[in-house]
Amino acid sequence: MFFYIKNNEKQHQKTHDIAQQTTLPTRLPISSRPLDFDLFQQPEQQNLALWCFEMRDSVLPEVKLGDELQLNIIELRKADRLQVCSESLQALITFFEHWQEEHIMANIDYEPVQQAMEKLKQLSADEETRHMAFVREKALRDEASLINDAVKRGEANILTLLLNQRFGELPSWVSQKLSNATSQQIERWSGNVLNADSLEQVFESH
Repeated sequence: MFFYIKNNEKQHQKTHDIAQQTTLPTRLPISSRPLDFDLFQQPEQQNLALWCFEMRDSVLPEVKLGDELQLNIIELRKADRLQVCSESLQALITFFEHWQEEHIMANIDYEPVQQAMEKLKQLSADEETRHMAFVREKALRDEASLINDAVKRGEANILTLLLNQRFGELPSWVSQKLSNATSQQIERWSGNVLNADSLEQVFESH
């Protein structure tokens, strides 16, 4: 549905772009990803919803790949709450977050979104299509879970490296504890590493 909206948006703006003699960029970002969950959850990250990541060399970070290899992320829930995007992008975000709420969607007059809503009405009458939509929604939820798991594994790997450097070879119970931990627990334990005199102190609750 995202690509359906974007295609309609391009059709809607085509005449305007030609009139303005606007040259579209020949190189686009490698990935632009809307996320229907908060990927960055720290307090200082709550007022940002649009993220742009560059690819840099790990040894020489001043060496980076071009803009065409950027990763752009939109955290939809935050963007919906902050209301800081352009009018057209905000309309798309409203669609993704509130497409089932008629009283909200009635206020959106952005043509690509209106066309998408009409398409949804047509699709909802088709039982097979409804099933496919359910499968797609489940796949998106599974993808979100995989991303969160990958983030937690990365945090656990960094903490394991810190513990190895501070205390040497680690007992098996440490690995078990990290595998069952939440991201918040791993973050708290990471903060304990420098001041702890033993492994047990790292994992103490304060």
